[in-house]
Amino acid sequence: MAENPKHRRVTIDQLCVGLFVHLDLSWFDHDFSRSSFKIKSDEQIAAIRSLGLERIRIDLDRSDCQPQPRRLDAEPAAAPAEAVAPSAAVLAKRARIDRINLQRAAVVDCEKKFLRAGVTFLDLQNEPEINIGTSLKPTQLTREVHEYLNPRKRMSYYFDLPKKDGPARA
Repeated sequence: MAENPKHRRVTIDQLCVGLFVHLDLSWFDHDFSRSSFKIKSDEQIAAIRSLGLERIRIDLDRSDCQPQPRRLDAEPAAAPAEAVAPSAAVLAKRARIDRINLQRAAVVDCEKKFLRAGVTFLDLQNEPEINIGTSLKPTQLTREVHEYLNPRKRMSYYFDLPKKDGPARA
């Protein structure tokens, strides 16, 4: 991906309130509602630090301030000393993600069952064991029966088995 000239990368210790940041992570890998946003609080900075990133991409044109100067005496980015407790909004987002993943799994399972059930059909013209005695053309059916049996207006023939005590009725 080509780097935008208006963007630059800064270390975590250069972050401050007012910077517009781009998290180069999947939406599922962080607790923010967007991957690009302006930092509005120290809590957001702590949450970004907890992601374990060494550098963050910022957009100076959309920022309210410049990044803090880089500390030369700073040690390499280490794991955050304190963990940030997720907010109610973050917990709700995670619950929605879990619920959607369960729904997706249920849909996939339903589709598999549907495909297995839909495989069973008969080619009536090529099944000698069925021994069809009477066939009706669509024009032989009443309009109500025709609409009930085929709401999509596609039909070739309907078949019924002859009754043992007499001929089949149309």
